[in-house]
Amino acid sequence: MKVGVRATRWNSLSSFKLRMTSPSHVNSNDPSSNWKQRAKPVDARPAANASIPEHWESVDIKDIPDQQPSPQGGFKRLLAKISWVEWSALIVILAVIIAALTSKSLAQRKIQEIADAAARAQAENPESVDQQFGAGTFAELGTASSSGMAGSEPALPSGKEVANNVVSGTGGESFALGESGSVDFAASSLPKPGSLPKPGSLPKPGSLPKPGSAGKGINAVVPAPPIGQIRALNRPATPPAKQPTPRAALEIPTPGKAPFQFSRIYETAYDTMQKYNAAKKNPSPESDELLLTAITQFRQCLMRPAEEIPDNYRGQILFTLASLLNDAGHPYQAMVYVQTILGLKEADMKTKHAAGSLGFGVMQNAHTRHFGRPERGGELKRMTELCDLIAQQAKGHPQLPTMRYATAQRLDQATWHVRAAKVYSRIPKTAPLYAQAQLAAGRAFWSEAALRESTNQTTQVPEIISCAERSLRTAVAAYQEKSETSETLLAGKMTLAQIYLRRDQADKAIELLDTKTGLLKDIADGTKMSEAFVTAVQEMLLSAYHSSGQLNEVQATLAELEKQYGPEATKKLASRYKSLASNLTTSLQSAPIVTLTDAKNLDRILQESLQSSGDRPSVQALLRTAEAWLPLLSKAEDEACRNFMFSQADQALGQALKDKSLSEGELLSLQLKRIDLAINTGNTTEALGSIGKLLQDNPNIIQLQLIAAKLLTDTARKNQTFADWSKAINGIPDQSIWGWGRLNQSLTRLHLDSDDPDRYFERMMQSAVSLNECRLVAAGKANDSQTQQKLVNDARKHVKQLTSTLSREGNPFAPELKLLQERLQ
Repeated sequence: MKVGVRATRWNSLSSFKLRMTSPSHVNSNDPSSNWKQRAKPVDARPAANASIPEHWESVDIKDIPDQQPSPQGGFKRLLAKISWVEWSALIVILAVIIAALTSKSLAQRKIQEIADAAARAQAENPESVDQQFGAGTFAELGTASSSGMAGSEPALPSGKEVANNVVSGTGGESFALGESGSVDFAASSLPKPGSLPKPGSLPKPGSLPKPGSAGKGINAVVPAPPIGQIRALNRPATPPAKQPTPRAALEIPTPGKAPFQFSRIYETAYDTMQKYNAAKKNPSPESDELLLTAITQFRQCLMRPAEEIPDNYRGQILFTLASLLNDAGHPYQAMVYVQTILGLKEADMKTKHAAGSLGFGVMQNAHTRHFGRPERGGELKRMTELCDLIAQQAKGHPQLPTMRYATAQRLDQATWHVRAAKVYSRIPKTAPLYAQAQLAAGRAFWSEAALRESTNQTTQVPEIISCAERSLRTAVAAYQEKSETSETLLAGKMTLAQIYLRRDQADKAIELLDTKTGLLKDIADGTKMSEAFVTAVQEMLLSAYHSSGQLNEVQATLAELEKQYGPEATKKLASRYKSLASNLTTSLQSAPIVTLTDAKNLDRILQESLQSSGDRPSVQALLRTAEAWLPLLSKAEDEACRNFMFSQADQALGQALKDKSLSEGELLSLQLKRIDLAINTGNTTEALGSIGKLLQDNPNIIQLQLIAAKLLTDTARKNQTFADWSKAINGIPDQSIWGWGRLNQSLTRLHLDSDDPDRYFERMMQSAVSLNECRLVAAGKANDSQTQQKLVNDARKHVKQLTSTLSREGNPFAPELKLLQERLQ
């Protein structure tokens, strides 16, 4: 009885148990077996003589309920016992499983969509590719790939740090690319098809991929701020010389749906690529067809479900596609795959390093060949961003410092000096290029400062110069630590000396340049430099000695320069003396006072300049000599200094006036200069005598009459006599000087006769106000009442007439007229 009960119990529950466990009688090694077959309920009723299965326990009759439930009813009760919390957890787990199975495929499709968009843009409008597929596109790609392939990827940096071209030869025209433009890296070769593990199984020992082959004002001295605070100006990039493109870009076909499993497609693609590698040495339509076929087949590999693709294969396939697409003339599409590889967690570091080098070479060639619009610098931005991405995702890349240096050189050549300097500054101190990069950064900042000044964009110029000085000092110190002296170091010292000269630190500049401790000593000790460089150092040293007032050293340096200049010494020294005189004049103009010693030093340089220009100095040279003194007369420390300046200037003008080749206009110009010189030195009598000589030939020169009337007024204010005030009103007839009275009459007539109401108005009103002021002052100085009354009546009548007939809105002389009216009342 007990045995029968056990049998009944087993028979009634057997179908339910079979749904929950795998039956022992199903052959799990049969490849034709599947889950549905294994899970299907079977009639497991045993024969009458069958023994009880070992895994079933004995069940007592008391434990069996009176009404035996069916398997379906028991399952419903089981479901009813599950709470909503447990249901929610089951749903979440199921969603995660589904997402994990589909996310890699979705991400791969996203990568393919971006690559296809890059290819379409290149075919339709290559010039716009650099704008359409910039950092934003790659950042979006990083998000897509990381969701299914690489986990969470850090956001791409701005990548706007760049540098300066100081030394040639680093980076070259083709970085990490062969002559054909393709890549050959054993570290990132494709696995052979025979080593492909079966889907869902672990690779067998020894079946790892085998190596193969695949492709204050601007002069203010301010502290140097952090480099990140220097803002780059938005200016077009200067493109490099265009290199010929090997061939036109091939049209990439759209791949159809992958017809087979990954293992079979991969084997075919690998074989096609091997044929292409052999055929590409002799390009032909057949090799192009193999290239396009290989691209299509490898893209179909990536279209298969993600679970079919082993992790260690995905990075290799992406690298191969990047190389093949570059061969096909699609650098931006290749960069999509390079960026994806760098974001893959499952990609090994060798593959990431190779991908970084490939991407850098691709963008470098695209920049040289003007793939996009070169003035936008799209490839330069991609190169900069790629270096930052390599630093994040492919740590330890041995070529990264060289990549940054090469990027910075190209940015500097494109006149993006601030970006270049920032990239140079990213090269670490441990890198062999560190000192060289710091030197290049300093010169890049200096170039940026010079460019901004030449284009009147002086934003942050003092800060940029301070950054240049800091980088150059760091570079010089780094070279000195290694006890190295090179052309590069000497070029950096020369730039640093330029900065010191600009900041009036002549002593520091001399220390960097002179024959005792500076550049000239390095050259004398055997560092070979060009003659042009040595001459430039001598010229800069001349300026430094001149700025520090060491005139003996100036003469010695000029003698050295005369040897350097050779047959052109006379011509070049004249130019040098002219520059020295101009610099010294500018320096004295900014000084609060000019001493007699300063004046004599300037005269020494000016005379040397005149002598170097030939036996007979030109009128222009004499005029420059005289003009050098004019702005300094008011700064003379005493009368002796002022008289010396006047004497030297007047002598130069007098010598120029003797030139018989002068035209009438040139002669008049020199005479006016001489008058201006006399006025500035307070020689009023001499100035009036010179004006009188000119007016006797032509009294209608209004500007000269105005100057003469002002001089007469100044004399009257100084002497305060009725006779002098009378001259200011009536002039000096025997010298054809009109004075304010006749001058105002002439200007009034010219104003009334002119079609232009503004041409003479201001001078007419100026002469009218000055005339009536002189009348009122002269009335106070007159000895008899009749003369006094006449002067006052003339002034009252004239002012009233001016107020009534010449009043106009916005008249700048209205306050003066009002003041005259008040005085007359």
